[in-house]
Amino acid sequence: MSQPVLIKVYAALTPASEELFAQCSTIAAGALAMEGDDGPFVFLEDSLLRISFEGIYFPWEDMIPVLEKAFACGARGKMDVLDMENWTMTRLEAKQDRSGTFVLHQGTVSLNHVLDYSGL
Repeated sequence: MSQPVLIKVYAALTPASEELFAQCSTIAAGALAMEGDDGPFVFLEDSLLRISFEGIYFPWEDMIPVLEKAFACGARGKMDVLDMENWTMTRLEAKQDRSGTFVLHQGTVSLNHVLDYSGL
């Protein structure tokens, strides 16, 4: 019997370095995917870093310091974490503060809100 998908993580950041790719790949190695899915879950295409994961567990909270550093160094983008068990979506995104510096902004909403907002 297969395990249901409990978490989905999607991210896109640019510009991304080989160092950022290596850090994210190391963290993603702790993920617990669906049976038979060995990854990879982190991709570097030119200067675009992408994360695409659906499975049982992903250490997304361990990515927060890495994203904070990347945003402070000029990367832009976001990471969405869909928690299917708690029916929430957490978005981590580069946002400009009052001083003009880009910082990590994090917010969590119900997936019902996301679906209503998207028009589905």
